[in-house]
Amino acid sequence: GGPTDVIRDILNECGVKKVVIGGYDWGGGVASAFAIKFPARARKLFVWCPSVRDLQEAESALQRRGKRGEVMLLWAKNDQWHPYPKGQTLANALGVKITEVRVRIKGGGDDALAALLRFMAS
Repeated sequence: GGPTDVIRDILNECGVKKVVIGGYDWGGGVASAFAIKFPARARKLFVWCPSVRDLQEAESALQRRGKRGEVMLLWAKNDQWHPYPKGQTLANALGVKITEVRVRIKGGGDDALAALLRFMAS
């Protein structure tokens, strides 16, 4: 198993075929792994400072989707725990631009929610 299989099993139990999946930090890594492992189940991917384990795998599996506008990457420039250059590297691999938000404890949650709503509407 693993977290991606647990998500799949919950979706199956609920009868959900496709989702917009997202997460922050480790949860963003799990969401990315789900979109990689089950691409037909993930309509869009929304991640904020994700912990992506395998950058090459993410690039090969998600770059085309990123260029089609199906992937959104959020990052805070001044986040001490998530270096901005890491976000730039990931954005390049995914074929997307970073959507900048404030640090989570300084209003970033509001920024992320607004960005998510725009992303879901597109």
